[in-house]
Amino acid sequence: MYRFLFVDSNVNYGGSLKGTINLLSSLSQKGYLCKACDFFGINDKYLKELESNDISYTVLLQDSRNYILGKGGVIKRFFKFISHLPDQVKVILGIRRLIKSENYDYVLVNNKKTLLPVAIASIGTKAKIIIYHRVWVQEHDIDLLYLLLMRFFCENIISHAQDSVKTLSKLFPQKKVSYIPNAVELEIEPVHKKNDIFTIILPASRPTKLKGYDCAIKAIKDYSQRYGRDIKLILTGDVPIGHTSDFSEELKNLIKNYEIEDLIEFTGWRNDILDMINSSDLMILPTHTEGFPRVIIESMLLKTPVISTPVGGIPDALVNGITGYLVDVDNYELLSECIFKVKNNREDTLHIIESAYRFSKNKFTLEKQVTSFINALEKA
Repeated sequence: MYRFLFVDSNVNYGGSLKGTINLLSSLSQKGYLCKACDFFGINDKYLKELESNDISYTVLLQDSRNYILGKGGVIKRFFKFISHLPDQVKVILGIRRLIKSENYDYVLVNNKKTLLPVAIASIGTKAKIIIYHRVWVQEHDIDLLYLLLMRFFCENIISHAQDSVKTLSKLFPQKKVSYIPNAVELEIEPVHKKNDIFTIILPASRPTKLKGYDCAIKAIKDYSQRYGRDIKLILTGDVPIGHTSDFSEELKNLIKNYEIEDLIEFTGWRNDILDMINSSDLMILPTHTEGFPRVIIESMLLKTPVISTPVGGIPDALVNGITGYLVDVDNYELLSECIFKVKNNREDTLHIIESAYRFSKNKFTLEKQVTSFINALEKA
């Protein structure tokens, strides 16, 4: 049985890490040995989730705070990078010790930031590197260093978005590239929605422009002017580590200027996000870029209709008008119209809900994901 080590340097917890933890947990249940290695151990949510899934982990530099380069001019960032080098060397040596002492067959990474130290650490060991892209990969995202690292150090290149797989297949041998969709299995069942007012949720982990928070607010303003004030929008998430709260303040000012404070609620980080989706009448994710967000599948399984954008792997799950609705990025007017459609065309909405539920229940299972994952390793 293979032995897997997942290596990451993360400061913010979200769907990407949830997906990886689910994969590791499923592999463990099949008898594979899985462990996580985190550079700095500052993300308590991530570490607690590992513990709750019985996945052991190692933190390499518990006391270091050199985990963010931050903003500023080129010179400032350069000197900060230089000051981080001693810790980077310690990270590489720590990863190498783990690989050799615990005899791992595969090292799994999710991004370029982690791939570079892992590639250096793995030189001369038997460990093969898997990169599992959980973001939307486009050609302009792959610089020369990233290209060389994947070409010469990665045994397997995986994505859960078909559009990303098409991009990667142009650059790398077919046998190295695999499409493995995201997978979700829930312990809760969908409930009947009993809201006094039609409730919409945007359940992202972080309020950023790329997640379309401003577009959602503009859509609510547009809806209130065209159709009435009989809706409520719930916005979740907290400010990411390494970012200021400026954008959140912009959003609050936008809401105030639009005079729709009574229609929108900020909740901050929530641990009961699935229950919130389950009780909502509609989930929206007007995002600019995604890999394949778990929250789309979660909503489909909870029979909460979905409106999102045709980016990354989202069209792999949402077929417009059949399993959900797709609107162009930043098209708040079309988003407003789709909200009205979901709310008022009840027969069409029920048909979409049932189609989405059947599709997600059959396609996005952990069993299929694990089987596809092991098959991908053996074909390379």
